Amino acid sequence: MNQVFKIADLFCGVGGLSLGFQKAGLNINLAIDNWTEAIEVYNKNFDHQCINYDLSKISEVSNLLKSSGTN
Repeated sequence: MNQVFKIADLFCGVGGLSLGFQKAGLNINLAIDNWTEAIEVYNKNFDHQCINYDLSKISEVSNLLKSSGTN
């Protein structure tokens, strides 16, 4: 049985963990950080986009996770 993992990289920084997931053959459904400079680097290195969001807004982040399919 093939299992499909849905990945959300929270506090993703420049994407070290996302790169590891990608090299393992997984797709990142959502990447979030609140550090503008790191997001700029992340977005240059990946085809999917990292969004700038304050992760302390828990209910809003929960909605983002649900809408990305990573709930």
